[in-house]
Amino acid sequence: MKKFFAILSVICFLLTFFMLMYLSQGWEIAFVDFLFGISLFTPIFINILGVISASFCAKGTTRKVLVLINSLMLIYFGVLSFVAIFGFQEP
Repeated sequence: MKKFFAILSVICFLLTFFMLMYLSQGWEIAFVDFLFGISLFTPIFINILGVISASFCAKGTTRKVLVLINSLMLIYFGVLSFVAIFGFQEP
């Protein structure tokens, strides 16, 4: 069961990584476009799921790395969402 949580955390990280590449490189991935169509906060929710699932995986270096990379992506998308919401308002 602990391997399942590690795999789920890696999938969450890869999904948000592809979402980041979709934004920065202009990739045309229909599934990622669908996820952004649901909400602007979808990558944040996916990263929260990744951090929670990483905290339930086996102890050791794997857990630390998965929590770290998912937390960094969570912070990155949090800052991007903050800028998108409050930074682009018309005066």
